[in-house]
Amino acid sequence: NFVGAVLLASDDRTSTHKTILSDAAGAVLQKIAELPPASWTTLIQVLNTEQAEHHLQVFFNNPKVETSVSSLGWTSNLNPTAQPDFLMEVEANLAGDKANQDLVRAYHITLTQAGTTLHHQVVVDLTNNNPANATWGTNYDTYVRFYTEAGATNLKLSDGTAVGNQWWPLQPQDYPDKDVPAGFQIQDGYLQLDHLEAPSNHYQLIFDYDTTYQPNAQGTYSIYWQKEPGTMADPIDITWQTGGQTYKASGDLSVDRSIVLSATTIQLGVGQTSNAQIPGVSFG
Repeated sequence: NFVGAVLLASDDRTSTHKTILSDAAGAVLQKIAELPPASWTTLIQVLNTEQAEHHLQVFFNNPKVETSVSSLGWTSNLNPTAQPDFLMEVEANLAGDKANQDLVRAYHITLTQAGTTLHHQVVVDLTNNNPANATWGTNYDTYVRFYTEAGATNLKLSDGTAVGNQWWPLQPQDYPDKDVPAGFQIQDGYLQLDHLEAPSNHYQLIFDYDTTYQPNAQGTYSIYWQKEPGTMADPIDITWQTGGQTYKASGDLSVDRSIVLSATTIQLGVGQTSNAQIPGVSFG
């Protein structure tokens, strides 16, 4: 079992457990170089999909090349379509293990309009399903960051777990983060989620913030939700409360998402797409 062998080598801290990255990269690039021209279109389609799902990241030091690649949707930028309302939640596994492979994550968002204020509540629901004898790690130690636009107000993080035996409850950062990209703000902290039986293996993070609700000329308001690189198709559900009515949408975070609100509807769509193509040559 390839995955099992890699996890075991990582857990044992063998001297060669990281060489798989360079060994695999060489083999993969060699296979790509040997592809016949008839397979190039399929290759680009696969890479477009991987990029859209954030399993492939591309960055170039040359600014002109980076700009050209970004125009194809292959970008590492935050908020690539520059929407005035933006969110992204990121978790960094800090334990030096693979405990997050059995983590179950779901998102619940409630959007509530009150005049010109749009209140956002984003609940990140985490369940640690690692068995007690997992050789790849049991407790999930993570540094959590939540990004939104600098113009958002009242951003805060709270613990929504009413029960459970968390060994290290989330600790908000004591000092301002000097590494926040220009135009954005973050709320962050650290938690350890244990592997014990339910409900102790369950944790909820709740992020709240407000924006100014200003629909465009067509009467719609858009939110760009950026997916964390490397995660899978985590389920999401969204509740939109406006004018005394409630509307709902559901889906997954397999790709970046666009949430479009109107006075009577909510739509969950795809965010920026990747559209690289094989250049065509015409002599006509």
